Amino acid sequence: MPVPDNSCGNFINVALLHFKEDDGSKVQLHDFVDRVYKGIKKMVLDCAKVSSDDELFVMAEKIRIESIKAFTRSEMDLYMFNSWCRMPVYEADFGWGKPGWVSGLHVPGVEMVFLVDTKDGDGIEAWVSLEEDTMLLFQENPEIKAFTGQE
Repeated sequence: MPVPDNSCGNFINVALLHFKEDDGSKVQLHDFVDRVYKGIKKMVLDCAKVSSDDELFVMAEKIRIESIKAFTRSEMDLYMFNSWCRMPVYEADFGWGKPGWVSGLHVPGVEMVFLVDTKDGDGIEAWVSLEEDTMLLFQENPEIKAFTGQE
């Protein structure tokens, strides 16, 4: 039975992306966004090909183990991205009314970007949680400043 379009739950899978210094050039913001988009799209397409719960579990477990191994060998820096865009989070009412504002979450030691639609549905908020030294670099990045109008 297909999963309804408006469902959400506890399934999580990882779109694992690797950025390596191939020619010494820096990855530009638009290149980064393009790679993340393509990585997520590939993961979604791979999940769509799965024909059973067991196959989906095996796929997710394989990626989880690969991620843990690479992270524990210090071969990679881990940045988590989570998007609740196009989810009707401002329509949720658990008995005390609809939320006035939905925000991201800071998990100590986890560098994370959380995306959520604005309440009016006319934009996207990005909650960025980084270690202090990384955050300072992020805040001074000319592309980030230009994108957020802080030039």
